Amino acid sequence: MRWPDGSEHWLASFGQVQRDEDGRPVLVAGINVDVTARRQAEALANDKLALEQANRAKNDFLSRMSHEFRTPLNAVLGFTQLMRHDPAGSLQPRQRHPLQRIESVGRAMLAMVEDMLQSSHQAHAGGADRSADATSWHGRHGSAREAAVRGGQPGQCCAAE
Repeated sequence: MRWPDGSEHWLASFGQVQRDEDGRPVLVAGINVDVTARRQAEALANDKLALEQANRAKNDFLSRMSHEFRTPLNAVLGFTQLMRHDPAGSLQPRQRHPLQRIESVGRAMLAMVEDMLQSSHQAHAGGADRSADATSWHGRHGSAREAAVRGGQPGQCCAAE
């Protein structure tokens, strides 16, 4: 129902009909109760529930994504380190350089995943200034992304040596 001030309100109406001996209605008595506040509270509770479900889905996604990135990335980094630190010295310098690139870009990617998870946790806790956080995140990882595209070193091309 629209009030004279233009605001909309929800009403719950309750009524009863009184009839004469022949069953004809003679009196209708009732009451209207403004239930707008209750409806707003229900809508707020539904919105809160939807946000909590979305937050759980986001956390589940980040957890799975983190595992899916970190597990193979750690394996690649571990094998790269094993190959670079070969006690037999069987690697030649032209083989060590690509391994160094793989390791540096892999570490940068691992740091990006960790920072993304940390930023997500800070945002969930309400402690993150999103505009400052996005700027600092790009500052930390913009060069890592560029290095990955260039092959590990600024100004360097990805062409095979």
